[in-house]
Amino acid sequence: MWVQRVALGVLMWKLTESPFWVGMVAFAEAAPIILLTPLGGVIADLYDQRKVLIICLSISCLQSFMLCILTVLDLITPEWIVGLTLLTGITFAINQTARLTMVPKMIPRDILNPAIALTAVIFNMARFIGPFVGGWVVAEFGFAAAFGLNGVSFISVLVALMLLHLPPFVPRERTENHPFIGFVNDFTEGWKYTFTHPSIGVLILMIAIGAFLVRPFPEFFAGIADVIYGFDPQDEAALAWSVAMLTGAMGIGSILSGAWLANITDLNLLRSLIFPAILVNAISLILLMIMPSFWLAVLVVGISGMAQTISGSGSQSLVQHDVEDEMRGRVLSLWSIAMRGGPALGALVMGLIAGYLGFTIPLIAGGILSFAIVSAIYYRQRANRDTTLSQET
Repeated sequence: MWVQRVALGVLMWKLTESPFWVGMVAFAEAAPIILLTPLGGVIADLYDQRKVLIICLSISCLQSFMLCILTVLDLITPEWIVGLTLLTGITFAINQTARLTMVPKMIPRDILNPAIALTAVIFNMARFIGPFVGGWVVAEFGFAAAFGLNGVSFISVLVALMLLHLPPFVPRERTENHPFIGFVNDFTEGWKYTFTHPSIGVLILMIAIGAFLVRPFPEFFAGIADVIYGFDPQDEAALAWSVAMLTGAMGIGSILSGAWLANITDLNLLRSLIFPAILVNAISLILLMIMPSFWLAVLVVGISGMAQTISGSGSQSLVQHDVEDEMRGRVLSLWSIAMRGGPALGALVMGLIAGYLGFTIPLIAGGILSFAIVSAIYYRQRANRDTTLSQET
């Protein structure tokens, strides 16, 4: 995945040198999450999650090989990139909730947080190694090789899914047999449950704000490396290397914080970490845009990676722990919208603004707004909780 992401970002910037088109790639990949993840949540609660994953990952595999073929034939265009990335976004929107819903079937509830944190470590090891591999593959063999390598990687995942031992799937009974009405009822039930829950609703809201205003910035690494730190977009090797360094630094930070999170079993401690992690991520974005050297920028991105893993993996652990089993798929679909749909929409908006004002103003504004809004939500919730406690006593 990370090999292809580096290749797509560099290729799109090479073809267009446009923040808008780079933002469109991120938007096309993740925007379907906003529209289709609720459907994925309902599907995850109704159907065998393994079968859902196998179908979706097979489509993603074909998408990577299609990118490879178009690049080899010199037919690749910005429109093709966005269209095929949109296909990946659609399949991901359906499969991600199924994947998350499978986790408690494999792991006891009392060790969910260490397990999710270790998953984040593995994921971010790939995020650390993948960009360097991607940069090297692009520099040595070209974009087509990077896309083909990603397609091959899906095959191994599909084999592992087929060999995985899971408890037999027991479908949930529905009170409404009409497909559309049943979906609306199921989704509405999940929405009401989430935002009337004493902790899950506010947690997802804070994650969504940070995701929309701050998390899009890695999608602009190629543009930031060019415009802010002076890497020539026509020098493919240098630009790919700079993107790999920034993405790899974020991966290292995520690995370190994920390893630390894996040792935390106290849920109260975990809850106390989410708010400061979101604020640190916002500050990191502001600093990234004003650092005097590229290596200081790499350091700041590493700190951002630590904060993103704490808020992302930590919030998932809390949601997985707090939610009832019969609502798990639908609630996790809303968490997924926040985590993935927020950056998608944010990337599009920031890409549009950056096309007129440059990268610095919209990204710094995103950091400032995230800090302010999340702080207001957090302190309002704490004040309401204190008021309720005082009334009860």
